[in-house]
Amino acid sequence: MFQIVGLIAAISAIVTMSRRRGTDIVLWGGLALCGFLILEYGGAAFLHLRGLDDDLVFAAVAGWLWIGAIFLYVRFGIGASKPKSWGMWTCGECKYLKAANAIVCEACGKPFVPRVGKSSSTLGV
Repeated sequence: MFQIVGLIAAISAIVTMSRRRGTDIVLWGGLALCGFLILEYGGAAFLHLRGLDDDLVFAAVAGWLWIGAIFLYVRFGIGASKPKSWGMWTCGECKYLKAANAIVCEACGKPFVPRVGKSSSTLGV
């Protein structure tokens, strides 16, 4: 029961992060879920066929490591070369407030555009 709740929470976090990063949510959510199921249950079946019933915990750990690897890639790999904000930001198009790790607006789909700051000569120094 705990594993199902944890899996739902983890897949939800991956989908939310991929939506904020401006990529396909079905691809990354499906990849995380399918990889987890293959590693968890396919790995357990493989270990059982080999007679290694004491080592089934390795299949469970491999499934959760897959979920973690997908989350880390979506968070830090996707959109790594695009400009990012240093905090929460407001979309210039629709004026919605965005999270700090979002690089596109979820409402209108516009990417984050950094504002041009004032130079030191205009600050009165």
